[in-house]
Amino acid sequence: MNHIEICDSTLTDGFQLLFSAMGRTPDMVLMARLLDEAGYSSVEISGNASFDVPHRHLNEDPWERIRLLVRALRKTKVSMVLRGRGLVGYYPCPEDVVNAFIERVCANKINIVKLFDPLNDMENLYSMAEKIKSEGLSLQGGLHYSLTSSGGFLNETVYNFNYYLEKALKFEDMGADSLCIKDSIGIMTPFDCFELVSRLRDKISLPIFVHTRCSSGMGQMTLLKACEAGARGVDTCISVLGGRNSLPAAEPLVKSLSSQFGQVSPDLKKLDETCDFVEDEILPKYRFYMNEERVSLVDSRILTEGISKKIISFMKLRLKEASNDKKLWEAVEKIPAIRKDTGQIPFVSPASYLIALQALNNTVHDEEDGEYKVIAEQISELVNGSFGKTPRDISPKLKARVEDLYPETSDNFEKKVLNLTEAAKNIRGLAADIEDELIYAIFPKTGKKFLKWKYHREEPPKESVPLSLREAKERLDKLRRIKEGRSFDEEIREVPKKGPKTRTFNVFVGDEYYEVAVDPGSHPFISYSSSMASDPQVEMEKSDKPFKKPVREIEIKDIPRKKSLDIKTDIKEDSDFIFVKAPMPGSIVSLRKKEGEHVREGEVILVLEAMKMENPLTSPVEGIITEVRCKGGDQVPKDFILCVIDKNKP
Repeated sequence: MNHIEICDSTLTDGFQLLFSAMGRTPDMVLMARLLDEAGYSSVEISGNASFDVPHRHLNEDPWERIRLLVRALRKTKVSMVLRGRGLVGYYPCPEDVVNAFIERVCANKINIVKLFDPLNDMENLYSMAEKIKSEGLSLQGGLHYSLTSSGGFLNETVYNFNYYLEKALKFEDMGADSLCIKDSIGIMTPFDCFELVSRLRDKISLPIFVHTRCSSGMGQMTLLKACEAGARGVDTCISVLGGRNSLPAAEPLVKSLSSQFGQVSPDLKKLDETCDFVEDEILPKYRFYMNEERVSLVDSRILTEGISKKIISFMKLRLKEASNDKKLWEAVEKIPAIRKDTGQIPFVSPASYLIALQALNNTVHDEEDGEYKVIAEQISELVNGSFGKTPRDISPKLKARVEDLYPETSDNFEKKVLNLTEAAKNIRGLAADIEDELIYAIFPKTGKKFLKWKYHREEPPKESVPLSLREAKERLDKLRRIKEGRSFDEEIREVPKKGPKTRTFNVFVGDEYYEVAVDPGSHPFISYSSSMASDPQVEMEKSDKPFKKPVREIEIKDIPRKKSLDIKTDIKEDSDFIFVKAPMPGSIVSLRKKEGEHVREGEVILVLEAMKMENPLTSPVEGIITEVRCKGGDQVPKDFILCVIDKNKP
């Protein structure tokens, strides 16, 4: 009888899918010590979000996290996910960066590398697979499970059995030790999973693992059928970080499998202890990141349209930023056509967000007489093959439009990825070792900022400071009372007695004033407030009387504000000048034209980063740029006048 390997992804997918990957290293180390006692086949400890979020938001070194987790998991094999040549980032990296990264993965005692390509392009993985094997690491080749229609696996024309068999055989040629079918959306039905695993087992010798999500409600059933079909292992999370959009929980699966396959690890009593500790001592610090707005635990749109509510919520938020939230469903309806134009790429992250954002561009910017008026630079790079070969050919109309907007796309792409020599040169005197250089090479924009925090060259933001358990519980209590329709002013603290050194001050705020009593060493508190609509002198006299309402403490905090430019209103449009405005709030990435330069109709003037994508803004006419009102790095609001073009001076 087959031995079923239960692999844990709590520290990666569990935190990422439920708590925006905001889990902090000290808490993960405590969890890892408990997971190590449970008897898992392996524990996944790092991957894309596990490198991105810690250095970007938490002021934590992702390499140091790996070392600490490996040290905590003494009895259990540890694994790491690599997104093809993108490694843990978003753009394919040069060969020297890829090789150096894999060497550091090995040096930090990772046992298993789970290697996927975002496009399922096997040609992107051969050299990486060779390097991974040469370092003595176990290689698990991964295939993204995707569909192009709602007809299911047996009716699929692109992602059919022959498609997966061809890819699986190439992983065998690479020397992979196992194969993983990765369903990152949760669209694989239990019987489709049984069919795919059964047929692959007849054709390949590699042990097969299955990874799926609970988003559609089918996760537990799918993993059960995978095991029934002969899968060697499955990925899970502990129950407190499982379910919803996360992976299936380990506990009910282990219980179910034990009745059919005999005793299956991990130990359920050990998992009970782990869950109790995590529930009480760790998760209260992260509940703020969990979306509990919807009652349903099932994302039914995955079943009907293959699009998760997470993607739809993402699109809704971006449209709201562009003041166009009424066009949400118009944008959603454009996704299948755009996906077809881009070669039917797997609809998984990050490609799913790329397609969704282009659907927003086609909705917000396009006119009735044409599509793809604005194309995000990442789409142009996909079309030009920078990310690899797509499952189907790119549509000719999209290719032609990209050539018009980005005649030098390949050159621009090369500037976004750094080799190790360039990275070391750019941060000489800041990076302490090769691991620092790799963080910067993969994340040029945010990596340098993190290194400045790490080595105390800059003060990290206050948001990067972790909450204590007490602070987190106080905040949760306030949120609970707000949701219940109660004010947190209801819990009135006892009014402290005024000391002999207490002084009173009148504080004026707009049309109101407050008499504030301040006792050195204590917090300020308001003793009386009144509108200035009546005679202030009369009100001040009233303030000497004993107040009837309980005193409420006020906590005053600095509110950080982003520096942004104001909308220009000092120019009046006329027939001679054209004003290029920001179609939505964003950041100026680069200026392609300067004041006084000639610009052709349709030529790119600047690149605006908005909705997490780089969007080229083109000239609507031919003329001379008479004024540029922004520079690289500026934050601009919607309708800000970016530049002025005199169309009468060709």
